Amino acid sequence: MESKIEQYPEAGTDGVTTDKLKDLFKIYSVTYNVPFYFLPYDFKLTETLTPNWNPQTVIGRMDPIMNFKNMQRTITLSFKARQKSSEGSAPLHFSQDELLHSIDHLKKCLYPRYDASQVMISPPLFRFQYKNLINAGEDQFNIAPAHGVLGIVTAFTANFATEPNKIYFPTGGEYAYPKVFDINITFTVMNENLVSTQQSSILKKQYFYNYKHEHGHDTEEAAASAAPAVAPPSATTTAAADKVLLLT
Repeated sequence: MESKIEQYPEAGTDGVTTDKLKDLFKIYSVTYNVPFYFLPYDFKLTETLTPNWNPQTVIGRMDPIMNFKNMQRTITLSFKARQKSSEGSAPLHFSQDELLHSIDHLKKCLYPRYDASQVMISPPLFRFQYKNLINAGEDQFNIAPAHGVLGIVTAFTANFATEPNKIYFPTGGEYAYPKVFDINITFTVMNENLVSTQQSSILKKQYFYNYKHEHGHDTEEAAASAAPAVAPPSATTTAAADKVLLLT
C-alpha cells in the first residue's frame, strides 16, 4: 500500500482540488517527499544562464584558447504568499495557522535528512514547477517526483508583513499568524535531459518551457511536398521581366 504524500496545504480540504493546483506554484521537496503549494501574487522570475570558460594563454597567440567548462542555470524568483486573494476569496483552504505552518515546514526541508545516528543520508533537493513556465518540458501538471525542474536552493528568505491588519491574532492573543509572506528564492538548476535534446533536432524539442508551437520549417516542407510542380520560366518570359525591371 502506497504511503500518502504529505501536502501543504492539505489535500481534500475545501478549495484544494486538482484543477486549482494547476494554477499554483509548487515547491516539491525530493528529500522529504512533500509538495508545497502557493498562490503567487506579484510573481517575478529571472532566469540567468552563465557560460563558464577556461582560457588558455599561448605564447605568440593574440587570443587565448577558450575551453568550454559548463553552463550554470539559475532561477531567481519572488512572490507574495497569501491566505486569501486580494478580493477576499479563498482559492486555497488556508486555516488561520496553515500558511505559517507551510512556511515553517518548507524551511525545515532546506536542511539535509539524517538517520537515527545523526548521519546525513540525503542533501536537500527540490523540484520547482509553475504551469508551463517552470516545468522541465512536462506535458501536464503533476506532483509526482519526476515532474518539475530539479535543483538546489542556494538562498531563501521569507519575511512576513508586520502591519496589524496583516497579522491574525486568535482569541486570547497568545499566538500571531501572518496573513502575507514575501518569499525570495535563488534556485540552481541541475540539468537532467539537456544532453539528449542537444544531440539532434534541437529546434523541435522543448526543454525550458512546455508550449504548443508549429515549427515554420515543418510547415514549409509540408507545403512544398503538397504543392503541384511548376514549370521553370522560359527565356522569353525572363527577358520580358528584365525589360520591365529596366524600364521602371
